[in-house]
Amino acid sequence: MPYVGVKPAGISSASQVETDKLSVDNVQIDGNTISSTDTNGDINLLPNGSGGVDISGSSGATLKLTSTDTTGADTELLGQIDFVSSDSSTGSAGTQARIKGVYEDNGDSSGIAFITGASTGSGTPTISEVMRIRHEGKVGIGTTSPSVPFEVTTENGGFQAYLNNDNGSAQGLKIRIKANDSGDFAVFEGISASSGSDTTVFKIIDNGKVQIGTTATYGTQNINSNGSAIVYAQTNGHYRWNYQSSNQNMYWSNGSNQAYLSSSGAWTDASDVAYKKDITDATYGIDTVKALQPRFYYMKDDAIVDDSRQLGFIAQELEVHVPEVVTGSDGSKGVEYGHLTAVLAKALQEAVVKIETLETEMTALKARVTALEDA
Repeated sequence: MPYVGVKPAGISSASQVETDKLSVDNVQIDGNTISSTDTNGDINLLPNGSGGVDISGSSGATLKLTSTDTTGADTELLGQIDFVSSDSSTGSAGTQARIKGVYEDNGDSSGIAFITGASTGSGTPTISEVMRIRHEGKVGIGTTSPSVPFEVTTENGGFQAYLNNDNGSAQGLKIRIKANDSGDFAVFEGISASSGSDTTVFKIIDNGKVQIGTTATYGTQNINSNGSAIVYAQTNGHYRWNYQSSNQNMYWSNGSNQAYLSSSGAWTDASDVAYKKDITDATYGIDTVKALQPRFYYMKDDAIVDDSRQLGFIAQELEVHVPEVVTGSDGSKGVEYGHLTAVLAKALQEAVVKIETLETEMTALKARVTALEDA
């Protein structure tokens, strides 16, 4: 059908207008399809002013980018959306960012690549891939082939991640993941900003050691002098606090009852009368000690390095005579050896009484013998 009236711009002959198709320069409109007849396949939609391109549909709108290439080679482009700047007054004109659909795994699957760039002030911006989402849901930052659900291989200023909820009023928490392959570096830091300045409160270093409130590396876990608390969350709030004081004693405390290990290795029980009630005299004595069965033995566990002969008691045998010093259930019983000193002291007291009685009797007997000899 020939055109009627004013010839549309870009149409050089009547043959370009057909009943169901319109071709203008390199753009062809055929029904609901707009295609390019140019070899590069580019179609530019340029809204006037600040307008946009509106894609709408009664049951949702779809923007479909289709690749007609059937080879599906690995990393081959499926389609892309470019974000292009034409303003060269503040930086480089050209593509500033890009979202690409790409083939992966030799065309057996696909992923999404996110690409950003930096303007240099002149020329075309330099753009590079910064994030990839693979078909199985793995996300990679700094890598195009993440091997785990979330993998970060890039770093900035020595840190791979920096989470910060500091609200600007000297309160908050900062968590950083640091990437550095030299020395004892921090791979995770919890930073408290409550004092107005960053203070490292938790750190894991490259040799697996943990630092809490300290930079010491003596053991696997290094905790400052305030120690650590283990809480048994019950209504009465039982807990045990473990810490080292300035006198170098290591304390086990529940706030009042404190046992400790001295720097010389001596263990001290918490034994103040303030901790005790219903106090009575022990009834154990010489007969109890005589009934005890000291034993030589070897440990069964092959994993124990010390395979030398041991000396002590069997918990079940000792429990028959002094149950107060035996703890636990069958299969995991233990003996409080230190408390046996009370039993030994009681037996010794009985022995001293007997010895003193014998001494008195012996003195009287000597006196009688002397009197008989003098008669």
